[in-house]
Amino acid sequence: RGVNLASSGDVDLSEFPLNSVEKIEVIRGPFSALYGGGALGGVINIITKNPPKTPVIRACLSCGNFNASSYSLLYGKGNDKAGYLFTGEKGYSGGDRQNSWKDFFNLTGKVVYSPFVLSGGYYQDKRGIPGSIDWPTPASTQENRKSWLDLTCKWKRRGSYFSFKGYLNQDEIIYENPDWFQKDTTESKTYGVNFQDIFFFNSRQKFIWGVSLRRDEVDVRTIDGTSRIGGKKGASLGALYLESQVKTFPDFVVVLGARYDSHSIYGYQLSPRVSFLYRLGELTSLRGSWGSAFRPPTMDDLYWK
Repeated sequence: RGVNLASSGDVDLSEFPLNSVEKIEVIRGPFSALYGGGALGGVINIITKNPPKTPVIRACLSCGNFNASSYSLLYGKGNDKAGYLFTGEKGYSGGDRQNSWKDFFNLTGKVVYSPFVLSGGYYQDKRGIPGSIDWPTPASTQENRKSWLDLTCKWKRRGSYFSFKGYLNQDEIIYENPDWFQKDTTESKTYGVNFQDIFFFNSRQKFIWGVSLRRDEVDVRTIDGTSRIGGKKGASLGALYLESQVKTFPDFVVVLGARYDSHSIYGYQLSPRVSFLYRLGELTSLRGSWGSAFRPPTMDDLYWK
């Protein structure tokens, strides 16, 4: 599921607690054929940790320059069928310039009971907004609150690997500049479902298809309650994607794919993709890719006044 804000399309990767992350994958190239709008130059895939098979309790204290400090706790236990993992972190940094401080707190949790996985989290911070060098804002602050919840189910049947995910993301951003009597509150909510089927025809050919449904809701209010986007706005998205991976030779793989997105506001978009991978040796490979990608307009792009 995507984590970009429905209001602006932005994402702050510092809001994701590292003590719950297993690994981060960077996929290069246009990938709208698989991931939809916004996947122009690539995709960053954050994979969270699963419950450990050995019971773990880990506490960590760290400190650094600019009065930076953090306290974190990880607790988990599991086996092949079920388990849980919980993390928490509290931190502060004074920043490297005037009014660039940040005070944050987060909680995450994952509960596994095969074939279901329930995961969620809460993040909160308050930070100073220093502005630009030429136009500083020494009294500006911003408060962020983020919560997310998703339920995933994976199963296998007759050579197919199925997955279903339902998710909910909620974000609130409060920006305040008392020098200009400004206070803007942005509320974003995104919820939806994803379904995917991976089918292996044989050891040389794999076929992937999936359906995605999503709903975005946004409102931006000023200090007197006036909406900056003309009232609460909503948009719906439906998508169908297909991808075929064929190993024509032992060391040569060809990928053909396409995705059709239908949006309630900006219409439809077709995104094709063709790529290949040729392994020249154990440590050397040649990769090429051609694809069509697009950046959809955000709610701010469409309605900001």
